[in-house]
Order: sequence, then structure tokens, then C-alpha cells
Amino acid sequence: MTWFHILKKKNNGWEGKLNDEKVKSLERKPKLRVKIPKLSYPDSSTEIDKVIQVMKEKKLSPSRIKECDLNLRDMLMKIVGENKKDYKEFIEDIDSYTMQEKMKYRRARPFQFSDKVDKYKTTTVATPSFPSGHSMEAYALATVLAHKHPKKKKELMDTADDISHSRIQMGVHYPSDAKAGKQIGELLGRAYIREVLS
Repeated sequence: MTWFHILKKKNNGWEGKLNDEKVKSLERKPKLRVKIPKLSYPDSSTEIDKVIQVMKEKKLSPSRIKECDLNLRDMLMKIVGENKKDYKEFIEDIDSYTMQEKMKYRRARPFQFSDKVDKYKTTTVATPSFPSGHSMEAYALATVLAHKHPKKKKELMDTADDISHSRIQMGVHYPSDAKAGKQIGELLGRAYIREVLS
């Protein structure tokens, strides 16, 4: 065990600085009012091996990983032929809830916790790990779009599953981050259906 590993293991909490865009999301009051339940996650040391296993399995291709990382909104909108601009306020609300939850728990990401996990080259990891924001947004949007386009539900949910899984395969999230992101995302999606679409 290296000193680097010991220092990482000792620091279980996220330490970093949010950029201006993330601070704005954190400070914004969502228009969609949703009570998010209190969540929890296991000790990171118990999940590191699961992350490494998913990274080795390489279920998703490198091109699919990149698409999930950078274009999740477009991926989902393309399935149903809709425009993400029509969901601007909802997406901003999702971002606000994402940052509120992340800063509440401040969990270090897998590559910050253990030197067994290499940092994936991406610009989408400058926030705490729990819950997964990609998972939250993917399932929130997929839930809403599936309500409007029921024949596309399976394709939307399969795509949300890929987006969520990609974050674990990249080594930037734990399975429990993805699970919590799905739970909150579906909750937000159902609230949007109830309050805006009904």
C-alpha cells in the first residue's frame, strides 16, 4: 500500500471547489417542489471492487461511454424527436436538486478514494460522487418522455440504464451513486408529470 493510497483512504469526503455554473445550480430554488428522502450509501471500501469489476467488464464501447458522458440529453431527446430547449426549466430544476444532494453528502469519487481506480479523462467529475447526477437526469428525462411517448419507453429506459452504467464503467461513480440517482430521477420525473403535464 502506497502513501498515496493511505492518504486517499483516509480522506473519505469530497474536497474540491465548485465552478460558477455549479454554484449557480446549487443556489437556484427549483420551481418543481419535491421532497427528496434521506439517502445513504455503504462504506466506499466495500464498493471499490464492484467499480473495478464493472470497469474490467467493459459492457459499453468507448464511443458509447463518450456519448453518455457528454450528450445524455440529446441521446434521450433524439429517441422521441423532441428538443431539450422545451425542457429547459425542468433540466435546471434537476441540476439544482443534483447539486443540493451532492453537497449534502459530499462523497469522494472512486478515483479520489482509491488509487486502484484511474481517473477517466472527462470534464464531468468536478462535484461530489453521491448521488450520480447523470443518473438523476437520465431517469428524470426518460420518465417524462416515456409518459409522453409510451411506445418508446423501453428504448428510453435502456438508454437511461446505459448512461447510468457508463458512470460506473468510467470509474467516476459507485453502484450506490447510480441507484440513488435513479431513485431521485424517477421521483422528479413523476413530479413533473403530475404538476406540469397533467
